[in-house]
Amino acid sequence: MGQSLAFQEVEQVLLVTKPVKASRCVSTWSRKHRWNERAAAWDRHIDQFVCERNREKILGMRMQHAATAKLYNRRALNGIRRRLLDFPADPNTPRTFYRSLFAWLISTCAG
Repeated sequence: MGQSLAFQEVEQVLLVTKPVKASRCVSTWSRKHRWNERAAAWDRHIDQFVCERNREKILGMRMQHAATAKLYNRRALNGIRRRLLDFPADPNTPRTFYRSLFAWLISTCAG
């Protein structure tokens, strides 16, 4: 794949100061100090950090969405409850039965 840009930049700086040894020195230092392994390890570290940050953001968004959904559900249930309370209270009609059933369901679910 070839040398990386940073590797080439180091080599260019050394070529200006000591042209004969530059290529050998950079290669030797690279092997001696395991530049490739260390750079790969750093890249993995950064990738892991970014993944953790993304997980935290996703968790925060999910919690916010859940809170919003609870709020909307509460508002919807309150609206249904208000409508049910507006029904006439005649005990002989099916509407009254359904009104009490819905009221019980809402109080159970919202509870």
